[in-house]
Amino acid sequence: MRIFVLLICLFITGCSKPNVKQIFENYMWQNNVLIVFAPKANAPEFLEQKKQLRKSTKDLLKHDFVVWEIVHLEHVHVNNEPKPQLWTPPIYDAFNVKKNDFQIILIGKDGHEKLRKEKATPIEQLLKHIK
Repeated sequence: MRIFVLLICLFITGCSKPNVKQIFENYMWQNNVLIVFAPKANAPEFLEQKKQLRKSTKDLLKHDFVVWEIVHLEHVHVNNEPKPQLWTPPIYDAFNVKKNDFQIILIGKDGHEKLRKEKATPIEQLLKHIK
């Protein structure tokens, strides 16, 4: 419910940078957050990352992951659920990601960035940064 209220606030305020960061701060101490940025839904690195995540669903659940997929000017999905009310450019800006880049960002339960990579990464490598 808390996330829903924040998303409504984002929509109403135009999704400014501080509000984008606030969404992710609401996961603190509860979830690890993996944000997957892609320039297009058919980008090879994006498809490979999705494949890696599908293979590791149990590990993602076991380690309290929330996965954000953000495809520039196309869509935002959170744990495979579409979030049509979110506009992608402010999220790219908030995390300093260029619109044509593939990038993954891992945010730990403490709210700090643990990893940033420009290629698809297996879950085993991600887990090394949160233990």
